[in-house]
Amino acid sequence: MLGSMFMVLATFFWGSSFIFAKWALQEMGPAALVFWRFLLAGGCMAGYARWKKVSFHWHEAAYGVLLGIFLGGYIFFETLGLVTITASLCSFMLSSAVLLVPFLLWIGTGKRPKWLELVAVFAALVGAAFIMRTPALVMGKGAAYTAVSAVLFALHTCFIAIYAPKANILTLSWTQLLTVAVIALGQAYGTGAGLGLPQTTLSWGSLLALAILCSCVSLTIQMHVQRYLSATHAAILLTLEPLFATLLGYLLLHEHLHLQFYVGAAILLFSVLLVTIAAESA
Repeated sequence: MLGSMFMVLATFFWGSSFIFAKWALQEMGPAALVFWRFLLAGGCMAGYARWKKVSFHWHEAAYGVLLGIFLGGYIFFETLGLVTITASLCSFMLSSAVLLVPFLLWIGTGKRPKWLELVAVFAALVGAAFIMRTPALVMGKGAAYTAVSAVLFALHTCFIAIYAPKANILTLSWTQLLTVAVIALGQAYGTGAGLGLPQTTLSWGSLLALAILCSCVSLTIQMHVQRYLSATHAAILLTLEPLFATLLGYLLLHEHLHLQFYVGAAILLFSVLLVTIAAESA
């Protein structure tokens, strides 16, 4: 139960990233924001690991780089998808990645998912659809890019479950974060985008919140907790992200809450209850 609570906290920070990103993007381009966010986050985590005298091992760094490729690819293709599809459709498609996690683990490890976990997975997807007003799926380049992003997101969740018990969490964190920064740097130079820093206090505060709370803290908590939670359990808890993002949008950006939001929130919480029961009965 404690692990689930910390995973929900990490998901809250992931969800809050949409608000901070919206503020930071008033002055920064997407590639610049991702680069500076993950460079600052990776630098902070590397410094903390050095202060804690964490031994460096190449195989652990390799795990972190692979995780960073999945995470960076997920963010890169998500950004490409948002060029031609709505944010709500993108969020819904990414939430659908929760469907892939138990089956990817089944293929990769031979561990068959419990029926209660599968029910929870489908309930989480339905809840996310309600929160995003059940957007209609329109096929095209944007949808294809987002589908790739969803697969990378699911792979990232699965591989954290595999690597987190084998490696030091701090090493996995800073190598992963800096890998994303390198990917963003390549994207910036490949598209000719600039890497300008923010100028106002609000944008600087948003960038620092993205780096510290929404990257360092959230990722470290997630990897630590996934030592003890199944990847399916973690993936379902991560579907709470749009719920938190919508709530924060209502509180901080004065966005309107619709009836479907409350229905979706109830279904999502039901799916969390199901997966928690499944974990307790293990």
